[in-house]
Parts: sequence; C-alpha cells; structure tokens
Amino acid sequence: MLAEYVEWVRAARGDRFVPDPARLAEVNAVHDDPIIVCGFMKSGTTLLVDLLDSHPELIVLPDDSHMRDPGKNAERRRALDAYWVPHMVNSRGQAPFWFFGPADAPYVEFANCLEYARRALPDDERGRFLAYVAAIHCANPRRASRPRAWVEKTPENEFHVDEILRWFPRARFIHVVRHPLENFAAVKRLYSNRAAWRRGKPWSTPDPRRLAASVAAAERNRRRLGPERYHVIRYEDLAQTEHQMREVAQFLGISWDDALLSPTMNGMPTQANSTDPSRLGVRGCVTIEPVGKWWANLTWPERLIATFLWRAVLRWKAV
Repeated sequence: MLAEYVEWVRAARGDRFVPDPARLAEVNAVHDDPIIVCGFMKSGTTLLVDLLDSHPELIVLPDDSHMRDPGKNAERRRALDAYWVPHMVNSRGQAPFWFFGPADAPYVEFANCLEYARRALPDDERGRFLAYVAAIHCANPRRASRPRAWVEKTPENEFHVDEILRWFPRARFIHVVRHPLENFAAVKRLYSNRAAWRRGKPWSTPDPRRLAASVAAAERNRRRLGPERYHVIRYEDLAQTEHQMREVAQFLGISWDDALLSPTMNGMPTQANSTDPSRLGVRGCVTIEPVGKWWANLTWPERLIATFLWRAVLRWKAV
C-alpha cells in the first residue's frame, strides 16, 4: 500500500516546480544553525524533540534522520522518494502517522521541493541533507512561522561531534542523559520486544560500555565546547518540564512559548516513546519513568552485566 502511494507521488511530481521563494529564503537563512540532539537509545531524546516540535522558531525534523550515516545518505541519493516519502507517512512506527496531515498535496510538494533543493545545493553529504531540511519546511502546512534554527536527532550523535562541526561549525548540541541502569533496562526491553516481533530472533543486551561512553561524552563534550554550545540535561529532570524547558529555551536563544510544555510531532500530540506498556496510549503530556525499576526488569545475568555501569551512574549524578 505504501509503495503504491510512493509511486503515485512520484508520478504526480512536476519537472518545472519552483518552491515558494519566501519559504525557501526562510530555510536558507538557517542552513548553518542546527540544533543537534544527542543521547543514547531510549535516553529521552525523542521526548525532548517532541517538546521542541511546535515552537514557531524551530524547524524540527521528524524522528531519527541519520544525518551522518553515509550508507543511508547514498541510498537516499539513488531513490529519494523511496526513502523520504514513506518516512513522512510513518516516521516512528506508531501514531501519529502522516507527518504533513491527510491531504496528498504536501507530499507531492515535498517530493518536488526535495528534487529542486538537491539540484540547487552542493552535491555532497551536507548539501543532500540540507535538501531534506528545505523540503520539510517548504512543504509543511504547519511550518515554523519564523524559523531561527533546525533540530536534528539521531541516537549517539555525541560520538560524532567533530564530523558534525565540520559540516556545521555553528552547530549547538543538547545531550540527554538518563540514569544508566534505567537506560540499560529500557533498551533491553526494546530488544526483547523486537525479538518477539521478529518471531523469536535473538537479540543481545545493550553494550554497557557504549552506554557508559555516551554518559562520559556528555561531560567531555561540554567541557570541550563550553556550556554555551553544549547543553546537558537529565531525562529524569524533565518531570519539572517548565523549569527545564525554560533553561533549554534560554540556551537556544528562542522566546518562551507554552508549546514547549507539550510533546507533539508537527503539532499532533504524541504518545510516550516508551517500552513500558503502562505508558502506551498517553498522548500530549510528559510522563517520566521513575528511577528504581531497572532491577525488576533485568534477569540475574543482565544485572551482572549492568554492574559495569556504576561509574556511569556517578557521572549521571554529577551532571
């Protein structure tokens, strides 16, 4: 069904399309001003992006865009529609679907804008990704009204700061860290759910060394770039949503807006991106999993593996 829709969008695309000049000027003005969200898988990065989503000064990209993944970017270059149009329809595998809304016209405009921007921008990894940013903004009926930056999130961006800075020297970073043992247990639940979905295909537990390295990177990157370029926030502190998001707004230099209190995707309320079944179905509000549940969610062998994370716990407490 989705494949047929992609073919329809491709067929509906026009060869002489030119985006709205005002929208194009808006997005071109912020090419060099990304906000890069960092953090380990299941650390709370999706929640932060959803809280930023509806701010009128931010172009927020939907879910993980894998900006720095050369393999995926090469695939996109060969078949842009085959990747990006489905991504706009089903960005994260759960509702809300249809990022631009139910009408067909924005998806055709997105494909047209993508082709136009690809021709207009340099044919390199940076240019190809900026074409996607431009297409998102120009085609979006709910676009940011006065954009000052764009927001990208992919897990483990914190390990690629140098590469990102080569592309975007003015980039700023927000790194979400979660209690490492709770983070470990959440990823383990995710792997277990995937295994069940894949009919029992075995999945390993998360690598505690990689998780510990992510927490250490928060401290190291902030020390290196300075707090004015690299902001670190604890997932658990987002329970105090207004206080934390006011700090984020100050860091980003954007005006306060009550939209920063409600998680959305392109203005549509989102449900918690959680592996905890009790939190599924809760939409448009912040629900933070408390510290202390990790022990019950791990087997004895997994608890032994998790003991490698105690030093990371101390780093998390010091953030």
